[in-house]
Amino acid sequence: HVPLHPETFAPDWSLIRAWREHLNISTADMAARLGVDHSIYIELERPRPRPRQVILDRVSEALGVSPDQLDDTLLGGPIH
Repeated sequence: HVPLHPETFAPDWSLIRAWREHLNISTADMAARLGVDHSIYIELERPRPRPRQVILDRVSEALGVSPDQLDDTLLGGPIH
């Protein structure tokens, strides 16, 4: 389900950040796509705490991926 291989990105990245980096989208662009302040978006990229499902749904839509592809728990927890 996740076409990104965990060994290809930094160990402290969330899947949200990994996808954004993979798709070459800036944090400022993601904040604009979501209609939130840049500092709020930066917080969403942290591996913990996990964003609420409604937020994951919005982020997945902005990235063009499924919400499951942003769910760190499907990989056995956050990537560390």
